[in-house]
Amino acid sequence: MTNTKLDQSRIKDATAIGKQVLSADDAAAVRTLLGIPSDIPFVTAPVAYTPTLTGFGSLSLVKARSWRVGNILWGVIDATVGSTSAVEARVSFGYNGTDGNVHIDSQWNSFRFVAGRMILSTALAADISLLGLGGDAFLRVGVQNAGNAGLTPINANALGSAFAFSASYAVEIEEW
Repeated sequence: MTNTKLDQSRIKDATAIGKQVLSADDAAAVRTLLGIPSDIPFVTAPVAYTPTLTGFGSLSLVKARSWRVGNILWGVIDATVGSTSAVEARVSFGYNGTDGNVHIDSQWNSFRFVAGRMILSTALAADISLLGLGGDAFLRVGVQNAGNAGLTPINANALGSAFAFSASYAVEIEEW
């Protein structure tokens, strides 16, 4: 036999906590309400967003997802590129379905770092990196080969044209 009063009390308490969680201003308040220790990283599920790809011309089959683990934004982007242009190659990132809404942590303001990798469907004798810089909401593309220094951004047309690519990245976020 169940105690109806006890069950009703539990439902009332759970509903009150649920309302507090839904109205909480920030992740710290939610963690406190749910009893999650502060040393456990905040983790979200992957969410799709539409990135801005500068210098890559006409695009098709663009697929991008990002997710948060602690103060790190992780992401993957796949796309097919038609033509490229002679402007700096850039790949934007976003969080929770919105492109360009978070920025690389400012501790990286004076140092360009490798935040990810890009693999092309064409034969290119080079190591392609995604380069981050503090305050930016995008990553620059760099190529390490006989003619390029790997931490120097390149123009998109240096990659050729008519190719597919797959890229992944991880960046520390200023807002977190």
